[in-house]
Order: sequence, then structure tokens, then C-alpha cells
Amino acid sequence: MDDGNAVRTVAELMLLSMKTAPKAIGRDTLAYMIATEEEKRQVVTGMESINKRNWDRDAKTIRKAELLVLIGVKAADASESLGGRIDVSNIDPQLKGEICPMRLIDLGIAVGSAVKTASLHNVDNRVTWRAGLIAASLGIIDAAIAIAIPLSATEKSIFFDR
Repeated sequence: MDDGNAVRTVAELMLLSMKTAPKAIGRDTLAYMIATEEEKRQVVTGMESINKRNWDRDAKTIRKAELLVLIGVKAADASESLGGRIDVSNIDPQLKGEICPMRLIDLGIAVGSAVKTASLHNVDNRVTWRAGLIAASLGIIDAAIAIAIPLSATEKSIFFDR
């Protein structure tokens, strides 16, 4: 069995789980993707450049991960006002744009659905804000705010034995 192909298949199923997860307004306003090796390397390099202990720790596990799944909230369009708007630069100065708070609920539901899919297929994963922040700030994912989910299939989880 080729573990790499199995992990990629699970990552693709995770994208499907994100797409079909319930949405507050019934519209898919999320961006989701599987990062390429080069994009994963850029995220790791960006995390290492922050030069903080926990960022470096997470960067090391992402470097070891087989794949990196990204999901994010697209910026609000001009007509959207349900629940007001949040300026994401108030969350972190590296981020830009405004989002509808309902989209954050959609993000949470989709992330939960995706990690459930990975878990059902015995692929180790970890939800990380730090890697998502870097991916969004570098423009790797077209999102105002993002979450990263690194994936691994090894004898022992690389995410919880640091």
C-alpha cells in the first residue's frame, strides 16, 4: 500500500467534507485546498521567521507532515451585512479584509467536518491557527483568515509527541 496516495485521497475527502458542510447562509464562502510541497515549505519558512518557541515547534511538525490542507474564509463582498462585519486586521495585523461573523461559524463547522473525515480514515491531523495565518498572509490561500490542517500517517502521531 502507498501511504502517500492514501493520505492524498483522505485530503481530497476532507475537501469534500468542507464543501458539503452546512453553511449559515446556504452559500459556500470558504476557500479550501491541498497545499503543494512548495507552498508547504513557504508556510514552514514563514512560521520559522516569526522566531517564537511555539511557532517553531509547529513548523517542525508541519515540515514532517505528508500534506497540508488549508481552509479559509473569503473576504465579505460589498452587499453582505448579515451579522455585521469584522475587520480581520484587528485579529492579527498581517491579515487584511473584512468578514461576516457568520462565515466564522461556517469555518468552524467545515473544519470539524474535515478533521472528522481524517479521523475516520485514521490519518493523524492537527488544527493550527499559526500555519493558517501565514498561508493567508502570503496569499497561498485566497482567504481573509485561514486554518491549516497538517496530515500524517505514521506509527506514532507527530502532532502530539513533541
